[in-house]
Amino acid sequence: MFWTIIGVGVLTAVVAYFVDFILWTYVFTEGFAELTSLPYRDKEKMKAHMGPMLAKSALNTLVFGIAFVLIYVRLHEHLWASGVMGGMEFGTILWLPSAAVASIGNGIWFDKVRPLARANFWSWLIKMNIVGIVAALLIK
Repeated sequence: MFWTIIGVGVLTAVVAYFVDFILWTYVFTEGFAELTSLPYRDKEKMKAHMGPMLAKSALNTLVFGIAFVLIYVRLHEHLWASGVMGGMEFGTILWLPSAAVASIGNGIWFDKVRPLARANFWSWLIKMNIVGIVAALLIK
């Protein structure tokens, strides 16, 4: 059972990684040109840093996926909804106190990063719900 949960966690991590990549590459692209940091304005420097940044992101997402599934397995029987809706409920429950509150709070104090805070708000909600759906479909 443990290895099944780890396998589902790895699969949800892969899904979360691709959802995050698609959202930040194709969906949330406008209004961020002025937010780029100075060391990465040069394309060659950005390419040199991209490999380590992608590796860190993959490792972070792997830990996230496994932790999400481990917690979901313990709590999925106690949710109001079951199945796919239960996975979405669980993802939204985890999203609300963390990403939502942080994004709203950052948008209040830092005017320049408000577009980034809004994008972060919606990307985490989308990612948490999709990961919840994947976990609900694979854990029964």
